[in-house]
Amino acid sequence: MDLIRFDWAAGDLFPEYYILRVDEFNKAAVTPLDEWFLFLKTGEISEHDTAPGLIEAKERLRRDRMSREEQREYNAHLENLRYQRSVIQTGIIEGKAEGFAEGKVIGLEEGKTIGLEG
Repeated sequence: MDLIRFDWAAGDLFPEYYILRVDEFNKAAVTPLDEWFLFLKTGEISEHDTAPGLIEAKERLRRDRMSREEQREYNAHLENLRYQRSVIQTGIIEGKAEGFAEGKVIGLEEGKTIGLEG
């Protein structure tokens, strides 16, 4: 009888689940995982926390706690920043294109001059 071999493991098919019992966490945050436990338990993020993703979570919490009017103003501010960045980037692109075209014309003129002198 031939054995059938598979190139996958059960973990490839079935998801892994972890149960985190943050209610039993009653100590100061020492590791990044502790910082996440503290956040999950209290909903607070310290200025000194450095765990990956906590800075983004803090910013998201700050935005979610805004009133509708504050969110509208914040979104308008972000849109204004995007527009300003777009104007600057367009100016840079157009300036480079203009400089390249001008340099090409000058180069052609200098080439003709050198060619006539030679």
